[in-house]
Amino acid sequence: MSIVIHSDSQSKELKDFILESLADAEYEIEDLSVNSKATNIAEITLEVTKYVQEHEGTKAIVIDKYGIAPFNFANKQKNIIAATVSDEQSAKMTHRHNNTNVIVLGSEVVGKLNALNCVKAFLKAGYDAGRHQIRVDMLNSLC
Repeated sequence: MSIVIHSDSQSKELKDFILESLADAEYEIEDLSVNSKATNIAEITLEVTKYVQEHEGTKAIVIDKYGIAPFNFANKQKNIIAATVSDEQSAKMTHRHNNTNVIVLGSEVVGKLNALNCVKAFLKAGYDAGRHQIRVDMLNSLC
């Protein structure tokens, strides 16, 4: 599974913690901030969503201070379904029921271990499809 992660400068510590914690996992993780020219959270979010749009099946993590702006920007992009999460159950269920491909974390909202557990739950979750596909199709048709 391909995963991309990006954060604003205020959330770099949490992003780095997640990257270090997942280093031994079987995921292919790309830190988009390494070569990024983005200077604000809107540009950061657009870089992430563009990557997800161009690489089908990729899951993404965006981190900023409160997790609100990236959620709003991401959900305005075609074929992007984003959720701001702060607990494991929400992180898991948003992918299972909504086929969410981007989660947003607020570094001032969630602690390091909680954020890591949210990421792990999101990455492990499969998509249930079935009756949920109607909603996913509707969400994807909005942009």
